[in-house]
Amino acid sequence: MKTAMLLGLILFVLLFITFWLLHKRVIISVQFIYQPTKKFVSIRLRWFFIQVEKKIDFTEEEDPFSLVDYLLNKRTQENGPMREYLSEFKKMAASLRLDQFQWKSIIGLKQADETAILYGIGHAVKHTLFRLLNTYIKKANQPDIAVQPDYQTPQFQSDFLCIFSAPIGHIIGSLYRLKKMNNEVRNE
Repeated sequence: MKTAMLLGLILFVLLFITFWLLHKRVIISVQFIYQPTKKFVSIRLRWFFIQVEKKIDFTEEEDPFSLVDYLLNKRTQENGPMREYLSEFKKMAASLRLDQFQWKSIIGLKQADETAILYGIGHAVKHTLFRLLNTYIKKANQPDIAVQPDYQTPQFQSDFLCIFSAPIGHIIGSLYRLKKMNNEVRNE
């Protein structure tokens, strides 16, 4: 009788710890720097004392936007049911909490009037993208969005930092469903 109660208590404590760990949030940080001297994307995951970081540097010949376009087109050609993937990503995004959103850019053209128009377009695009992101990710904080015009020299620089978090259990469940979808597509 005492052994059964002790085993039951141990099982209860293990289940409690497991559920507690699955509800702890993973902090995900995405940073994109596009400047004349450095161009890179950095993704950092942190959960308790575990930290994983992946940094992708771009050379002068590579354009980071062409790499994203290539990956998206490749995945679309390989896997037809992108709608299911997108639906699952939307479900995963619903459990995310946006902790920090910072996007600063410097835009300059040769003509001051063209720079002013590009400045307005830059603000409109950034705020529209943030609002679009805000529709999928709940609990978004106030963004730190800035566009600085440079009327003297033609240039483009952009620094982007987005930090969000999600419960590890939601991420594991979503990744499992995505893997299951991917296996079904490959078996067809």
